[in-house]
Amino acid sequence: MVKIPIGEEKQTEQPVITLNMAKLKMTNVEWNSEPEEIQKKDGGGTFISPPHLNTQIEIVDDYGDGAFDGGKFWEKFRLSPVEDAEDQLSIKAWEGRPGTKFAACMESKYGPTFWKSGAEFDPVDFEGWEFNAGLIPRKPPGGGTATGTQVDYKSMHSIPKPKKKTKATKEAEESAANDLTEAEEQAMHKALG
Repeated sequence: MVKIPIGEEKQTEQPVITLNMAKLKMTNVEWNSEPEEIQKKDGGGTFISPPHLNTQIEIVDDYGDGAFDGGKFWEKFRLSPVEDAEDQLSIKAWEGRPGTKFAACMESKYGPTFWKSGAEFDPVDFEGWEFNAGLIPRKPPGGGTATGTQVDYKSMHSIPKPKKKTKATKEAEESAANDLTEAEEQAMHKALG
């Protein structure tokens, strides 16, 4: 039998939160427009970081007991590689593609016509933007232990703005609420004494 030493549990850099749905807000939004070659932390090579929208996500409302309200984590919405690109350090090697996390972010903000309207966006539009989405554990590429939280992009959607009623509709509703029949009015006066 082999006895091994037991170390302390590995601490993650970010909280690991799972929520079916939450109201979220983007802050500290930054657009990194150029791909970048990054040295791996373990020194075992490099990888290409694609152009991406980098943002801190704040949980405004966890739609529960509030245990996660105010929680924050970092999120990236990355462009996708072009299939036959030769130089991944060229911006031409990256694209926005419907059906991706980046696309879900753009479509949630600008609507489903984002791709038909030229696929242009302003990163400033996302500062302070609130939306709904589920949260899931972030796992490293290739699997392993969760290292933080990420937006479940498949559930991402904008928060609908309340419909404004026209003045005529409001007046009609108020008038209907105030219109009592004579019998109803007599019953009301009798009940009130």
